[in-house]
Amino acid sequence: MMPGLASRRIPASYLLVLAGLSIRAVMQAGLTILVARLLRPDEYGTSVAIAGVAGFFSVWAGLGASALHLRDNATNPSQWRASYARHHARIVFGLLPLAALSLAVAWYVTSGTEAWIVLLLLVSGELLGAPAADLLVRSYQGRSMYGAMAAIMCALPLVRLLLLAALVAFLPTVELVHWATVVFVSGLAVAAFGQAMAVRLKGLHARARQASEKDSTSGIAFAVAAASSRIHADADKVVLARMSSMTVAGEYSLAYRLVDVLLLPVNSLIEWSTRAMFQHGRAGARDAVRALRTRWLIVSGLSVAASALILFLAPFLWILFGSKYEGIEAIARWLCLLPLTSAGWFAVRNIASTSGQERMAAAVEGAGALLNIVLCVILIGALEWRGAILATYITHLVMTSVALYVMTRTARCDGKPN
Repeated sequence: MMPGLASRRIPASYLLVLAGLSIRAVMQAGLTILVARLLRPDEYGTSVAIAGVAGFFSVWAGLGASALHLRDNATNPSQWRASYARHHARIVFGLLPLAALSLAVAWYVTSGTEAWIVLLLLVSGELLGAPAADLLVRSYQGRSMYGAMAAIMCALPLVRLLLLAALVAFLPTVELVHWATVVFVSGLAVAAFGQAMAVRLKGLHARARQASEKDSTSGIAFAVAAASSRIHADADKVVLARMSSMTVAGEYSLAYRLVDVLLLPVNSLIEWSTRAMFQHGRAGARDAVRALRTRWLIVSGLSVAASALILFLAPFLWILFGSKYEGIEAIARWLCLLPLTSAGWFAVRNIASTSGQERMAAAVEGAGALLNIVLCVILIGALEWRGAILATYITHLVMTSVALYVMTRTARCDGKPN
């Protein structure tokens, strides 16, 4: 058991991670409320759909560069400079083709009804900001610099919140193109900060270009897992936008935001444990789970509490977002089991990915992403947003069951005498 848990005191490092995720969530919630109120429901739904598309492609930047950088830092902290330079270069080199793909898919999802400048600003902002912020977060996390990690977590939503507040103060009305500009400028600002750090480490770029074969295969596995995770998070919203309406997609996204906020303690605990899991995971998944078993019990309890809170808060959501989102209460009630299914899968994926089974986790999550898309198309066509929720539940349960089965079989085989 870890010393902090043994002494029954909450470690300061966990509190810093929780504070960072909580402050970020508060700012993101503030942004969600502001943008939902300032834009028309169809415009808000459009922004959600495009953000989902760009978010999916952004996790491919660098092919798992952030996860690899975290692994490098956790196992060999003295090499963090070379690791950062190498993985930052991987991210930058892949941005242009990802931007082209994102724009093409975003245009298809919106049926070509939005101006290209809106698509370009939203897609570019997401692709510039999200990978840069994630790499910086992992850089500090791997070196146990949790205060800096928490600050970087909050950078992107803070800049967006400040820019949006300025627009509200100086413009009579805020339209989708204005919000798209905010997304682009904030993404560019975070990307510039990440680039400045890479330039400061320019002398290490010769070593940065040398990536091992293990880096490449593990990186692809981490990238597949991250991309699949984004599909699970956003595919239902994108399919709803395409098959139903932008308004329904917007309401669904707002209800989902409530779940994200209530899952903060769970995600914080899993996130905080990742570095330790990489360290314990070198001896295998079984040892890692045993070493941190108390944390997984706490994750279970927090997930149950989050589900109960969703049911309690659902009737009051219209106060936050306005009466024009009249369907949000019913959607939130249907989402009450999402903390349980999400936490179960997140925990199993974390255990597998940090104990040398990242390719298995990526394969399961990749197959789960395809399953989720198929289920969304079938069930949304029949049940609208209810079908999207059912598709998510089924996908989480299938992925968790398959991964646990494979991990159990692997542990049994490893334990057999030669």
